[in-house]
Amino acid sequence: MVSTMQATQPPVLNTVDALWTLIQAQPKRVQYALSARLMENDLIAQAYVRDSLRSAIQEVKEAKRTGRSFQTADDFLKEFE
Repeated sequence: MVSTMQATQPPVLNTVDALWTLIQAQPKRVQYALSARLMENDLIAQAYVRDSLRSAIQEVKEAKRTGRSFQTADDFLKEFE
C-alpha cells in the first residue's frame, strides 16, 4: 500500500508579527533608534492634538464673547448626505 504524506502548511504570519521579528533581529542601537523615532512621532501627534484643541477652545470662547452661534452637529452631518 502506498501512502501519501500531507504537505504541511506554512505558518500564518501577519504583517505586525513579521515586522516585530525583523526589529528584534536588529542590533540594540537600531532598536533604540526605532524606539526613539516612534516616541518622537508620538510626541508630535500629541502636540498636534493639543494645539488643535486649544485652537477650538479659543474659537468657542471668541464666538461666545461676540454672540455668534455655531452650526448644530445635525446640520453639519446633513452637509455630507
